[in-house]
Amino acid sequence: MLRNVQNQQALEVTGGVVDRPSLMSSAHRCCCSPINRGSTLLSGEIPRLVWSVGLGVVWYLSPALAQLGSVALPPRSPAAENDPLALDVLATIPVENEHGVGYDRDLFFEGLDEDGDGCRTRSEVLIRDSLVSPTISGVCRVKAGRWLSVYDGVTVTDPTALEVDHVVALEEAWDSGAWQWHDMRRASFANDLLDSRTLRPVTSATNQAKGNADPSNWIPPNESYVCTFLSDWIAIKARWGLTMDQSEAGRLRNLLTERCADQTVAPWPAAEPWPPSVSSTARSGPGATG
Repeated sequence: MLRNVQNQQALEVTGGVVDRPSLMSSAHRCCCSPINRGSTLLSGEIPRLVWSVGLGVVWYLSPALAQLGSVALPPRSPAAENDPLALDVLATIPVENEHGVGYDRDLFFEGLDEDGDGCRTRSEVLIRDSLVSPTISGVCRVKAGRWLSVYDGVTVTDPTALEVDHVVALEEAWDSGAWQWHDMRRASFANDLLDSRTLRPVTSATNQAKGNADPSNWIPPNESYVCTFLSDWIAIKARWGLTMDQSEAGRLRNLLTERCADQTVAPWPAAEPWPPSVSSTARSGPGATG
């Protein structure tokens, strides 16, 4: 019975099951059966035994080894290989003093329903970023789902425990150049659903801790996310033509150099051009003439 079971052993490998008769039964009996203490082994018997067992193991496992040898790590996509380094993108962003006056959150028209489907920006982000199909009631009210708060690595199922963070805070954007934008561009920034880097659902605690700080004063407590956060920050600033102050740019440069000099920045979708063209200022929208 033992021999029949051993002869039907199967080795699972990726893509299917390969049947192999067991060569280990004879080796098992040879190696593990009691040996008469008074007997002597010929001088060449032990090397031959080791060689036989080893050869049997290699033969037995050869299909699996062949399978493993044929599996290569997935190569980086050509697009990823061509993505610029975060340090290089950082170097293109102008360094200027912050504007520092005149900020009013209402000037950004956040919480719009830009596509008219009944879902405001917060709901759109929660639906987009839920790890499971979210539960929605009424007119696009998100009742449940599952989200990863990337700032602290916490998984959340209750949407009321989440806040949707502007990665580059609205006040930071204002001080970095949005103070001179027209209303439509500010509304596009505050309600940006074209690039998931702009808005993130995170726990209320981490969002309140971050406030309107830039990376010179705050980085995520989730260490594994810090480099992604830095890359996202740079991408948002570059995409929207925002500036950085000296301490912000210097801290970003130092963090990237120390932690992840090879961090790249993925491409971003086009933002509304600035300064605005005649056609863009003529478009309908909140304060489009502004």
